[in-house]
Amino acid sequence: MPRRYFIGKKGAPLRNLALSFFRKETPAFPDTVLLETASGCNGLCVFCPYEAIRESLPKGRMDDALFGRIVDELAAHRVKKIIPCFINEPLLDPHLCDRLAIIRQKCAGTIISLTTNASLLTEKIARRILEENLADELNISFQGLSRETYEASMPGLSFQRTLENVKRFLEIRGRNVHPKVTVTAVETNIVQAELDEAPAFWRRLGAEFKVLPFETRSGDVQGSLKHADRELSPVLFCRRPFNTLVITFDGKVPICCVDYTRKSILGDVNTETLEKIWNGAPFQEVRRAFLEGRAHSIPACCNCKVAE
Repeated sequence: MPRRYFIGKKGAPLRNLALSFFRKETPAFPDTVLLETASGCNGLCVFCPYEAIRESLPKGRMDDALFGRIVDELAAHRVKKIIPCFINEPLLDPHLCDRLAIIRQKCAGTIISLTTNASLLTEKIARRILEENLADELNISFQGLSRETYEASMPGLSFQRTLENVKRFLEIRGRNVHPKVTVTAVETNIVQAELDEAPAFWRRLGAEFKVLPFETRSGDVQGSLKHADRELSPVLFCRRPFNTLVITFDGKVPICCVDYTRKSILGDVNTETLEKIWNGAPFQEVRRAFLEGRAHSIPACCNCKVAE
């Protein structure tokens, strides 16, 4: 199990050194940044609260100037990984590839990790991603191996069309292992019967397979709790506030990647730098709450549960 974190204390090098043997120091700048370039999703997955909350969510596309300012700061800090999404399907942004190209140009050493349901991963987009090296990792959410299971899990999306998109991407990539392609499935009682066969199925096509645990996503998943395949436990410690920062299309910084309804906004990139937000009092208080066992006091965390 990865080590937990601690908050470094200025002027106390021996203390920090001693703690580093057992825990990892919170970085001065996030290791990973989720960057939502446009709102909206074309899927209504049963494990996601999007269908129930979409009408109340802010909608829009990130302003080019704001995007440029964010990427410049990420480049200056040599951020380790950028994931261009939040509560959205990234490929709904018609300018996504152009923006990935800007990230690649300015953040040369950064891992670009594209997470998508692949329903819009056309051959044209696939070829551009591959030819221009716009992604180091491609994480594809694909629930199940049969049409019945897939479309029951991901309403609104076509099993056959999406499967052909994924196959075509892997065919064009060929024997090259870059970008690394990982197909993911959230463990629900709908897909459970097909999970054992999934690793071999995707390996034959050239992709890895990973099962993700069902989680309540800040408590917003309620109507779909019937699809959880096992008991859910409260999240007592979470590494996300210690290593990951999320930016919405309009510049807000929620506490983490599952705070879809923005219960805990810790900053605004329109008025502050990412570095200031990351090291500011709101983020520090969240981290102290987790370290002191007070996660239940955080609005976005008090109802967050995950499958055991």
